[in-house]
Amino acid sequence: MATPLLTIAIPTYERASRLRDCLDSILKQCDGSVGAQIEIVVSDNGSTDGTAPMLLEYASTRGVRVRRNPTNIGMDLNLIEATRMATGEFIWWMGDDDRIHEGFLAYACKLLTTGTSDFYFVPCAPIAGRPDCMGTVHYLGYERPVTANLWEFVNQHGFFRILGSIGHCMFRRKLLVDYSNEVPHAPCFAHAFALLFSFADSPATLLTRNGFEVPEKTSAEMNEYVVRWKKHNLWNWGWFRCAQLLYEIVAGHHLPFPKATFFQMFAGQDFAFQFHAIQSVLTLTFQDGETVSAKDIERLTELTRWLDLPAYDALCRNACELIKAHHTLCATAKQISSAPIAAFPPLPMEGIRLRA
Repeated sequence: MATPLLTIAIPTYERASRLRDCLDSILKQCDGSVGAQIEIVVSDNGSTDGTAPMLLEYASTRGVRVRRNPTNIGMDLNLIEATRMATGEFIWWMGDDDRIHEGFLAYACKLLTTGTSDFYFVPCAPIAGRPDCMGTVHYLGYERPVTANLWEFVNQHGFFRILGSIGHCMFRRKLLVDYSNEVPHAPCFAHAFALLFSFADSPATLLTRNGFEVPEKTSAEMNEYVVRWKKHNLWNWGWFRCAQLLYEIVAGHHLPFPKATFFQMFAGQDFAFQFHAIQSVLTLTFQDGETVSAKDIERLTELTRWLDLPAYDALCRNACELIKAHHTLCATAKQISSAPIAAFPPLPMEGIRLRA
């Protein structure tokens, strides 16, 4: 069997009805020559809502390849499982509630056949009530596709805005690094760091044709997001590892350091994850048996120099001093480490802006 041109890889959990809409939006475009170039794979994360029998139906009648985890292994690892199923030259990650626009697959197949980029950013249609939805043509401001290396786009438009949502990402499969070992350490946006590590200095194209739409989330679905973020507490090793990964990407690819715009998400908002990383370090200095090296703090200092926060310099100095004095504080640390994280009041986030 010929290698597919494009694999659409879908991780799913407990969204049978929306997944059906997603699959139908793909399959109705898979007639003739387009269908011969498309592979559809779905990894079910142990759903109990009827997803499993529905997928068996699609597998037996429509050729969709499916697998099922016995238990829920988390979104990040399930995305990796879906990726491992792919055999296409390119992969397009797709959310299980997304719907591909009619005619886009024919456009994508032509693009991938004639184009030379390794990464393609696929815009999405605006979400109801959010005209500034990340990824829309209007929001990014382009009238025609633009090609540069991925680092330039991420620096200009924001790391999370370009790579945060999986549906925006279409890329050459063989160039993606195996990042499964990073998921336990960087549970927030592990896939985005893997993409940046893999394609930072590769040719990338930002498309200007909306490829899919994301339905408005229900209150129950938004609650799921809240639960996930609480599970992966921001003040933990995960965010500290994210900052380390960013530094390793910059150093490994010999890239210029990020601009302030690297950390932006939506218009008028700045997602200062370096600030979270420093708070993580302060928390970790009080964890029994764990410490952070002064060298890592110096790296974080470089990554966080764009923050316009009056108390920031003092915060960094205090963090370094705490680390140097860590061994002399062991007795105190044993007492403090048993206290809940909430016992350490968060630093004020109001008014934090990134330097232009």
